[in-house]
Amino acid sequence: MMTSFYTGISGVKSQQTGLDVWGNNIANINTVGFRSSTPEFSTLLSQYKSGIAISGEDEVGVGATSQTTALNMRQGSFVNTDRALDLAIGGNGFFGIKKANDDTQIFYTRAGDFYVDAAGNVLNANGDQLVGTYSGNMTIAKDGTATVPATSTVSANLLTDPKAQVPLKLPKYITHPGIPGTPAVMATLPSYQIAITGGAGGDITYTLPKQSTARIEITDANGNLVRTLPQSTQGSGQHTVTWDGKDENKKIVPDGNYTVKITYVDKAAVPSVGVGNLKAYQVDANGMVVATFDNGQSSIVAQIPIFHFQNEQGLEKIGDSEFRSTDNSGQAIFYKDKNGNTIQNSQIFANKLEMSNVSAAEALTQLIVTEKAYSANAKVITTADQMIQKAIGLKRG
Repeated sequence: MMTSFYTGISGVKSQQTGLDVWGNNIANINTVGFRSSTPEFSTLLSQYKSGIAISGEDEVGVGATSQTTALNMRQGSFVNTDRALDLAIGGNGFFGIKKANDDTQIFYTRAGDFYVDAAGNVLNANGDQLVGTYSGNMTIAKDGTATVPATSTVSANLLTDPKAQVPLKLPKYITHPGIPGTPAVMATLPSYQIAITGGAGGDITYTLPKQSTARIEITDANGNLVRTLPQSTQGSGQHTVTWDGKDENKKIVPDGNYTVKITYVDKAAVPSVGVGNLKAYQVDANGMVVATFDNGQSSIVAQIPIFHFQNEQGLEKIGDSEFRSTDNSGQAIFYKDKNGNTIQNSQIFANKLEMSNVSAAEALTQLIVTEKAYSANAKVITTADQMIQKAIGLKRG
């Protein structure tokens, strides 16, 4: 009979743990990036009524205990925001952060509410700094301002080693030097002669190798320019233009042979681009941080990684919707494709935040179930107490 007391007590304690877990889920129902937990229980060791096991049929359980709280890693819902550095991960994985008072290790979070402080540090709501990899395009001066080159190229993915990520800075004052203009590059077709007699004109035929703008110059036997026939943009192939046999002053030219020279634009002119000041930072689906400038240019300055784990259930909650890796979770990894190239394997969405993945309906239902289970276990204790009281009463009778 005394066993039922301890059995009921173990049930009460277990259900109290369950109540704590579901209560915490409900408390964080609107917490950005929060991952809910599910309480799991297990039975305690059984004992034998006779002290000897008989094919497992002589066992009596001695209660339950709280075994673990499993993390729920399902995707939370997204909400739209007007901040470019509000980021949400579509799929598995975590952002990496370093704390101001502990830059020796990386912590992990799904909460992507980042912003840039006065010093250019990319921080979350807790003051922790987002980590990533610089592209090498940005040079930051001692005064905190930065510049990028006029033109640059970067690989499709900058990420290599998860441990090599550094706290990111995105200066508020960054300039693009602009791009000098270039004149058009002209090409010349083989020249030929056209005979003019009796004041009549003639047809000029030429073939363009590409879509371009042609210019026809007609010179006399002494090399003097007689007439220019500029043309509009034409497609590749053969074209015919009729010359009326007149010079620039609309006078009929003398009879004779005239040389036709045709040039065309092989490379169009590129206008100059002035110096540009930072307009905004943008983050694409692959985590590339792009600085855009008011001169129309842009430059990739960094990449934000998505960290993955062999066993996400093994992560340790440290509060503030943040986690720490453990021996159970394994160290953070980057996914690789079949060629060994790093891939994110999930998308990053800018101007969005992932909210808590707590289901209000599930949490409230489980709260009711847990309360009923708690009451039932408490009833076991009171019933056992009543039975003992009756047994004591038999002695008195």
